Amino acid sequence: MMQQPAPDADTPSGTVLAEIQPGYRIGDRILRHSRVIVAQ
Repeated sequence: MMQQPAPDADTPSGTVLAEIQPGYRIGDRILRHSRVIVAQ
């Protein structure tokens, strides 16, 4: 997980800012988690 400072003061910590790589799943099984940038 990559973290970076929030772009503005109104963005709460832990908010997903961007998806770098999508995740995959088949049914209930997660094959690969998505890679995201999260506000710090």
